Amino acid sequence: MKTFVVITLLTALAVAGPTLTRPTQAPPTVLATPEARVCTRICASESFINCGEGWEPAQLGDCWACCRV
Repeated sequence: MKTFVVITLLTALAVAGPTLTRPTQAPPTVLATPEARVCTRICASESFINCGEGWEPAQLGDCWACCRV
């Protein structure tokens, strides 16, 4: 009789246990990675600064700097 009770309780616990469900498809992830840029630490007040060959002016907040193209 004790064996029957133990088996019944173990079966009830196994049935009541949580089940793991795996998604059939991974959720889409949209991560916008910022473009890595190399810029100087110049803080010019106007956009028409002479950056030289291979560089271009870029606005960084209130300042303008030269960034590599």
